[in-house]
Amino acid sequence: MRSLSRCSDQFAPDDRAALERARLAAERALRLNPDLAEAHFAQARLLWTAGLFAHERAIREDQRAIALNPNLDRAHQHLGGVYLHIGLLDKAIEEFQKTLAISPRDDNSLRRLAEARGSQGHYEEALRILKEVEPAANLPLWTYQMALVLLHLGRNEEAFAVVQGYLKAHPEDRGGVVTSARAIRYAMAGDRRRAEEDIQAAIQKGKGYIHFHHAGYHIALAYALLHRPDSAVQWLRRVADGGMPCYPLFAGDPFLDGIRKDPGFVAFLREQESQWKRFRATL
Repeated sequence: MRSLSRCSDQFAPDDRAALERARLAAERALRLNPDLAEAHFAQARLLWTAGLFAHERAIREDQRAIALNPNLDRAHQHLGGVYLHIGLLDKAIEEFQKTLAISPRDDNSLRRLAEARGSQGHYEEALRILKEVEPAANLPLWTYQMALVLLHLGRNEEAFAVVQGYLKAHPEDRGGVVTSARAIRYAMAGDRRRAEEDIQAAIQKGKGYIHFHHAGYHIALAYALLHRPDSAVQWLRRVADGGMPCYPLFAGDPFLDGIRKDPGFVAFLREQESQWKRFRATL
């Protein structure tokens, strides 16, 4: 039934017809066999990747798939991805490690493992892991993650070179994830004009992109570095509401240090902490 999970994996973000076909295929498979691990995994992807970001329901479907087939590596990776986005970082790391134990050369799990460690502030380790990843496995995500790790390590020129190389070859930058990462570099340098230009360009590139929360987070960081707390908090709320309520990331990212005393950020962080504690207790 690998074709079923591929069906849920390949629909275009704005292709409602393909999404509906994937949903019907998963439901049909579950009616025929409620204990089909692949069908539960497909349901998890549809509940989450389709833009609904129904974190808790997707987690339950992934967990059911894994209970039925503990060696279903894609379910482990997907479960880790959901955990990563909602800030259950230790659980995310555990699932990525399980994926890699089953499929040692799963570059996307390795990349996500680096992202989780970076979200915990372990930037040197994240860099070490990213260097083991084949960038072509997901070049735009590898590029912005590498750039962000290098920026957090103070290796700004290396980060800029990585970003510029990608944007020269891929000026369309689907989803705006790399353009928005460059905005952070410009903001760090105090170049307000170029930072704002990249922010606006990223917003345009990200229209209709389900996972725009990644670019949105970069935009929030850029505004925080530009000492615009109202705009930063506005974007952080969009990020959290749009699929990435990652409290530990918000609480620990040094690029947000300039707005930590802002009342709006304090209130936002308090709300996120409360939700994260509930996730941690129930998921």
